Parts: sequence; structure tokens; C-alpha cells
Amino acid sequence: HGFDEQFFMYGEDIDLCWRVREKGYEVWYHPLTQIIHRKGQSSARSPLRSRFAFYEAMVIFSKKYRHIRGGFFPDWLILIGIIFLSIQYTARWLFRHFLPVFIDLIIINTTLWIGMLLRFNDNSLYLGEHASKMQGVHCLITLSFLLMFFYNGIYSKKRYTMTNALNSSFLATLLFFAMVYFVKSLAFSRVVFALSSIMISLLLIAYRELIPLIVHRFKRLVFSPERIVVLGSGAISAKIIKNIETQKSGDIIGIVWDSNSSVPSEYQGYQVIGTYETLRTVFQNHKVDMLLIATQQPWYSWVIDVLSNQKIKNVTIRWVSHELFEKAPEELPDEIELLDFAV
Repeated sequence: HGFDEQFFMYGEDIDLCWRVREKGYEVWYHPLTQIIHRKGQSSARSPLRSRFAFYEAMVIFSKKYRHIRGGFFPDWLILIGIIFLSIQYTARWLFRHFLPVFIDLIIINTTLWIGMLLRFNDNSLYLGEHASKMQGVHCLITLSFLLMFFYNGIYSKKRYTMTNALNSSFLATLLFFAMVYFVKSLAFSRVVFALSSIMISLLLIAYRELIPLIVHRFKRLVFSPERIVVLGSGAISAKIIKNIETQKSGDIIGIVWDSNSSVPSEYQGYQVIGTYETLRTVFQNHKVDMLLIATQQPWYSWVIDVLSNQKIKNVTIRWVSHELFEKAPEELPDEIELLDFAV
């Protein structure tokens, strides 16, 4: 009957295999049949919905095959466990996505409050007749920065850049001043507003730039950095190498050339440790954590075959979409997006 339509995104393959086995057949792996799976492309568009679909599939599978469990664990206990996992994931997702917003709220309002306190050396502005006005000012400046940050994608890892953050902060400051400039009762605080806006902009960008550096340095002190091999040559390979160096996301231990002709000894300052035909030897002689495929040739099946035959595990393969190879070098983005799947 094919796949069970009860399963939306997850569990349908496991369900199919179980039904095949229950019919008395065997499930075999055929090494010559190859499929490239773009990992996470569907779930990336709606991560929460896809995760709920995952836990829903767990419930469906558990109920459908309760006879396999033999009734040792009651349905209600398994359901509670699945609900607990889904709540745990949702909490982590919300924390990860809304923590920057929460930090921004604290920085914006604390900086403005300190600015007012230093300017007037008096906290009565927040307690006396000006209290409602100051609350309004805090709301306006917070709204201005958050609105511009959301609009310009500052809360998105893919769209965040320091330049984008600076532009967003500048626009937020203009928006804030446009809203308060004509309020005469706030004229006494405009200098404070200006200085606070500048300081807020600097702080919002500073912590975004400094925290990743601190975390990265801590990881390098405590954990060994990932050992990376780049397979390819040309403009895209050069961009990827530059990205790794800029982001300090790992140690490039060598380059695997994608051709057997005119193989250089070095490329972009790194030793060429082999060609695609000697990839097996590269993995035998070097400990590799990540392989980045930056070549137009469709060698993904070759790479997977090499890793499978060598019984190499825990290697992450990331590769460049073929669409980028249709672009001229000057049209390439500064940061090359990599698709990944683990072997």
C-alpha cells in the first residue's frame, strides 16, 4: 500500500519497513541506489511545525505498533514522555530565538535610564509628574529599535551583518527622534535621547560581535576545533576558505584538488593533500571532522562511497549548491551557504 498517510513528515519510512517485515519480507540496503537528501530544507521553513509533526509521528507510531511493546509501558506513560520532549524542545526554541530580543530590551531601557540619571542626577523623573511621559519615551525608543531590527533581519543569522545592524540602529534613531522631536514637554531631554541612542546602538552591536568571539575562544580552549578539508578549487573554494578564516569556525588541515591536472602544492595558503581520486588515502592519513565539497562535479556519491567503504563515521559533509556555480565570481555572495548532511 506504500506510505501511510497518517504520517506527515516523519516516521513514514520506519513504518513502511515495519510493515514489510511483518509481511515476512526483509529490508535490504542497496549501496548502488543513491539519493541526495537536502537535510533540513523543509523543516527550516517552519521549524516549530515540523518538530510538532515529528512528535505527532512518535505518537502515531507508538499507538500503531503497541503490540510490539507487549504492553509493558502503558500508552499514557509514553504519551506523557512525548509531550515532555515536545515541551522541552519548544522551551529551548523560544529561549534561543527570543533571548536576543530580551537582551535588547534590557540594554535599550537600562541605557536610557542611566542616561537620564546621569543628566539630571535625580530619579524623580520616573516617579513624579513626568513618570507617564518617561514610560512613553521608553516604549517609543524600544519600539523604534525592535521594529527596525526585525524589519532588517537582525534577529536572523543569515541576514545579520555589522553593516546591517549599524544601518538599522541609525534608522531606529531617526524614527525615535521623529516621534519625540515635536513633543515640547520632552525638549529638556533631547540631548540625553541622542546620546542614549548612540550608546544603545553601540551596545546592541558590540554584544552581538563580542559574545560569539568569547564563546569561540572558550570552545577552542576547552574543545579541539573541527578539522576541515576543502574539496575543490576556484572562486567558490576561495570564498569558503575566507569565510572559515573570518568566522574562525575550524582548522583547515588541507585542500583536496578536484582535478588531476596542474595540481599545485598549495592553495590559498593551505597544503594540497590530495586529489579527488586519492580521497580514500586522505581519510586514512588525516583525522577529518568535516568535508566541504566546493566543486561543480557531481561527486557526492563518490564521497559517500569512500566514507562507507572506509567505515568512516562522524564526518560531516557540507556542499555548495550547484546554482552558485552558474554565477560569475563577482556575483558570488560574501558568505557561501553550505548544505549539509552527516555520515
